[in-house]
Amino acid sequence: MTITPAMLHSSLPMDSNPRIRGTVVAGRLVGMHAYISGQLKVEHELRDCRLDVQGEVVAPKALVVDSVLAVCGQATIGTLGSADAHTTHIAIGTLAVHRALRASIAQQIRQIEQRIARTDASLARFDDKQRAGAMTAADRDARTAIICGMKPELDEKHRHLVDTREKVDAISTNGEPSRLAVDRIHPGTILAGTRSRVRMTALLDRPVSIRADETSGAWTVLERDTGTPLDLLDFAEVEDIPPSAVAA
Repeated sequence: MTITPAMLHSSLPMDSNPRIRGTVVAGRLVGMHAYISGQLKVEHELRDCRLDVQGEVVAPKALVVDSVLAVCGQATIGTLGSADAHTTHIAIGTLAVHRALRASIAQQIRQIEQRIARTDASLARFDDKQRAGAMTAADRDARTAIICGMKPELDEKHRHLVDTREKVDAISTNGEPSRLAVDRIHPGTILAGTRSRVRMTALLDRPVSIRADETSGAWTVLERDTGTPLDLLDFAEVEDIPPSAVAA
């Protein structure tokens, strides 16, 4: 069975990046652009797609070609790219949507902490006035408003943002490093981690397990049958992603 965009989008809002809850299972996926909150299972082929997948990609016999695929969980794929295809791009590790969300949360936390610091400074000034016997009625009203209203509200917002950040971090990592298991990768295919990316320059025609360290950007490639490490530079060119291109 071939699942087309019209079939998958029939019950979704007509936007450029619909969100699909749960698992997507298909024989083939063609021309699909979406964020998938669960697993993606493809039996035969994924072509001309642009997908962000929160869970695992399970496609051990499938061809992934002419597509951009970002995977937060583990990915098991038969073949990436083809001899006559355009560039196929797969990103493993924290999804861009999560990096952007973490950056947004971090900015909001900084703003809240600045506001908390300003209210604390105001309370300290009122305390100084009280000790000096210089408090006015207006000062007392303003101090009460901060203590009973503004300060608790800011503290609660700060707790909520910190809790949200922890939850995003938890789902972004899925509890273990992201890994790509693939049987064949054609030249021209791009593999991207959060700190570096790889452009394949030679055919890698053996089952391997690939992981990119999210902190250092280092790539680890192991033969799946023997556990023998391989030098990725024998098959690819590696380039660092500038820090400015990586969301906080």
